[in-house]
Amino acid sequence: MLKSIKLLALSMALILVLGSCGGASSAPASTAPAPAPRSEAKYTIGTATASGVHYAVGTLIADALGKNSDYLRLFPQVTGGGEENGRNVSAGEYEFGFWAVDSILMAYNGEGGLSFPNLRGVMTVQCNAAQYIARIDSGIKTWEDCKGKRIGIGTTSTIGEMITRAILTHYGIDWDKDLAKSEILGNNEAREKLQDGDLDMIYIAGGYPMAGIVELMSTGNYRLISTPKEDLETILGAKYVDYSFDTYGVYTIGAGTYPNQDYDVVVPGGRLLIFTRDDIPEDDVYEFLKVVHDQWDTIKEGHLAIKDLDWSEFPKTGIPLHPGAERFYKEIGLVPAS
Repeated sequence: MLKSIKLLALSMALILVLGSCGGASSAPASTAPAPAPRSEAKYTIGTATASGVHYAVGTLIADALGKNSDYLRLFPQVTGGGEENGRNVSAGEYEFGFWAVDSILMAYNGEGGLSFPNLRGVMTVQCNAAQYIARIDSGIKTWEDCKGKRIGIGTTSTIGEMITRAILTHYGIDWDKDLAKSEILGNNEAREKLQDGDLDMIYIAGGYPMAGIVELMSTGNYRLISTPKEDLETILGAKYVDYSFDTYGVYTIGAGTYPNQDYDVVVPGGRLLIFTRDDIPEDDVYEFLKVVHDQWDTIKEGHLAIKDLDWSEFPKTGIPLHPGAERFYKEIGLVPAS
């Protein structure tokens, strides 16, 4: 009996000790619910032709997002290029697109018959070089040789036409009077007509090396036309009619960039940007840039056109930055916090 009493007393003492050491902890600990995973955001980016640099770069970025973002997915779309991309993004058909800085700035400001004030900048990318390719059997070696020839502008970009007109004028050739033929075409159609012998020289704008031009140059039947640097600086420093080339500069496509190109080629070029629409969620554009920035060393190895780009230039999109882009650039110190 005494033994039972002692055991009971010991049990009570243990209960009191445990209670005093935080009996409340014996209840199941409450844990905050884990945040629900973000639903997948699927966006389309308008590029240009499948053989062009825009499509290649868009695909590299899409791959990086697919592998490194928890929710953001990007799908490159083959398009007719800048203006088509601007129309589709502005109208809500796509969410992102590529376009030349000078052209999108005009459209944002309602100039040139376009008005897309709802577009916003994300990042500048590769040089948009004006590349001129002539058939060797056409006899065109310099711009002076273009008189009486058949010229194609492989773009619907107004600025591309104006630059070509300005260069021809500098060398005393009137676009409307001195050419046997001039056509404004899509890039692929221009290449086909050059290959078929319907045109003597064409213009194609884009980063370099460009797959479509690699294909042409590899045959040995074509040459790239260079413009002397001093002449080009003079041309770009003046207006042609009402067009200013302030956003354009002089670039050199180094020898060996293309097959059978053992000489430097000096060309005019602007910068391209990736843009979006003002109603795209801020967090999504921020995520886009964060992944691209974090994965840039891998992305840039995918194409020579972007290998040497400088991130300090990326916020210089001409049009206002999207709030998500502005937030990201402020975080990494490329846009002042104020």
